[in-house]
Amino acid sequence: MSHGADTENIKRQFNIGSDLIDYSSNINPVTPMALKEAIIDSIDSIGAYPDIDYVDLRDKIARSINRQYMRSCDILGSGFDDSILDNQRLLSRDNICVGNGASELISLIFRLDIFDKVRVLSPLYSEHIRSSRIGGKGPIISPMKDIYGSDDKVYLSFEDMDLARDPREAIVVCNPGAPDARLRNLDFLVGHCRTYGKYLIIDESFMDFCEGYSYNSGFKYDYDKIIIVKSLTKIYGMPGLRLGYMMARDESIVEKVRSIQEPWSVNSLAQAGAMAVLEDLDFLEKTRKSYKKEREYLMDELSRMSAIDIHKSDTAYILCSLNDRSKYDTAHDLKMDMVREKSILIRDASSFEGLTHRHFRLAIKSHDLNEVLVDSLRQIL
Repeated sequence: MSHGADTENIKRQFNIGSDLIDYSSNINPVTPMALKEAIIDSIDSIGAYPDIDYVDLRDKIARSINRQYMRSCDILGSGFDDSILDNQRLLSRDNICVGNGASELISLIFRLDIFDKVRVLSPLYSEHIRSSRIGGKGPIISPMKDIYGSDDKVYLSFEDMDLARDPREAIVVCNPGAPDARLRNLDFLVGHCRTYGKYLIIDESFMDFCEGYSYNSGFKYDYDKIIIVKSLTKIYGMPGLRLGYMMARDESIVEKVRSIQEPWSVNSLAQAGAMAVLEDLDFLEKTRKSYKKEREYLMDELSRMSAIDIHKSDTAYILCSLNDRSKYDTAHDLKMDMVREKSILIRDASSFEGLTHRHFRLAIKSHDLNEVLVDSLRQIL
């Protein structure tokens, strides 16, 4: 199985131990204290099974999504009236399924019989392609096509859209893109799916790091065949606990996924931690502001390095590529030298469908660690 988080293998291979600094996994360096305290307070819960239906957790997730959307639309303020959340466009627990990370939910969705094949828009996680094959759904791989509108926004289409009219085909996309980190408006894509009655599966695992939730999330579209998958692992800095969720306006889709899911896929500690922080919208806002500042710093510093080209980023990581001025032929070689000489791990992005052996990805971290990364790259490159 291929995944960027190979830190333990690297530590063993190079005998580095705890000194390794991991820039390959895009995890918020700040885990909310309330989450940690909730886990400690709930330690005795490991003696009992969690609620098999996760009613309270699904309620909390639905409410968190609704409130975040309201705030992003500038509806939620100091005088916010909770009765607004009764609006029929907003979500309830029946629109939510929780799982052991976004990966589990993607694999379950690909096993559904509501579509026959999957078209993935690349570049995309190799795990998604693998899951679609295991689920017997293909995939068909189509490159993303960016259309720049007169409003300076980036709209997403794909190159062979006119050929893909089969209603039994589902389209899968990451927004923001993985690993290119671009946030795209999906109006064209949603319009295509609506015209031909297709399912659209959107991986929004890194959406919470981005500004403009109400404008960019697939939540805004009133189309019953949209399925959104999100990770809580990244934004709350809890990869060791594993927690994600999917949402769909069509409750029958959620019920189909839950019907084929193994019981108790989310443990009681992950549930307790999430319950403590899901409605802390201030934490999300602070995180976005911090990432915006550090993203601008890193992109500015990286753009000064003549041996690499950088791609614009809207989220928690930056995609780069080695150019002809680099002494390295492959991102793998750069990765190995960074480990050997600097005890720093970056992500070789060559395994992503649609990228090359010269692409690599850098996670954005705290300012001190971002300075360490910049200094190390300058010395190595």
